Amino acid sequence: VSYDHGLNISSDENLELGSAIWRNVYQSDPKTPDECVYKMADYVRNQINTFEALGSADLMRGKLSWLDFGNSSAVTALAGEWRQAVAPSGKRYWWNVRTRESRWTKPVEADS
Repeated sequence: VSYDHGLNISSDENLELGSAIWRNVYQSDPKTPDECVYKMADYVRNQINTFEALGSADLMRGKLSWLDFGNSSAVTALAGEWRQAVAPSGKRYWWNVRTRESRWTKPVEADS
């Protein structure tokens, strides 16, 4: 419910959504930098806007384009089974959607 409420508010500059992300994703960790939370809130809001622009058939088939976290306004479609993610510390890592393996460095297979 926290996320839904935060997504419905557009004039708060991600304060409500950021608060929900800080509580639920970062588990209210006071060591989490504010800029990390706000960047994640911005990413989530932009990603949802991207999904809303898809046709329902593409959405139901899972034909999703994921935004690059480093530049959430640039859409990038990641090839293969590897996806980029962000640890609670803000550091980027890669994870394999099939094997659930994770790595700190970008796998060569992610470029193919």
